[in-house]
Amino acid sequence: MPNNLTSPKMESFFACVLGQPRSIENSPDRVWSMKGKMKVGDQDCQSFQAYLHDQYEQIHGKKKPHQHGLPFLEEKIDDEYTGNVIFKFKRNEFKKNGDPWGAPIVKTADPNINWPQDKLIGNGSLVRVSFQISKWEMSGKAGISLRLQAVQVLKHVPYEADGSEVFKVEEEYIQDIPTDVGSVASTNPDITEEDLKF
Repeated sequence: MPNNLTSPKMESFFACVLGQPRSIENSPDRVWSMKGKMKVGDQDCQSFQAYLHDQYEQIHGKKKPHQHGLPFLEEKIDDEYTGNVIFKFKRNEFKKNGDPWGAPIVKTADPNINWPQDKLIGNGSLVRVSFQISKWEMSGKAGISLRLQAVQVLKHVPYEADGSEVFKVEEEYIQDIPTDVGSVASTNPDITEEDLKF
């Protein structure tokens, strides 16, 4: 059985580790998953990358890696590198034999205390991740994945669910703001309730 390993401290992003597994786009499979972010020049980040490269070579030798064969990459936004490295952790709902894996364990900074299942983990939370390395091959090329085992939440950032912080005031379109704050209806007669549905 693979050994349980522990990541350095990192910022968590898209931490889907509580409750039921989530569906994967264009796939019947469901998973628990999380991404971890570290700075490119950080010594712990460089050591972790070097360790994973070494593990790949121990498992696959000189076999050419798949383009997604290593479980990390430098983050790019709008074709610009951000200076961060993203590590990907994933836990399938079921093992290859059909048995359930069960949800990952989530702990507080005190590993004797479980994390509350109803307290979602927001982006930027500081965590450590327990994982196992699993190997795979596809189309003659190879790779390794980080199987998510457990998460320790060291510093919690609350989860922001509504996404409305991305909006800005659009002066061009403001004609009249409804006085009934409980209503979503616009006072512009050219806009109907149907127009407001997403």
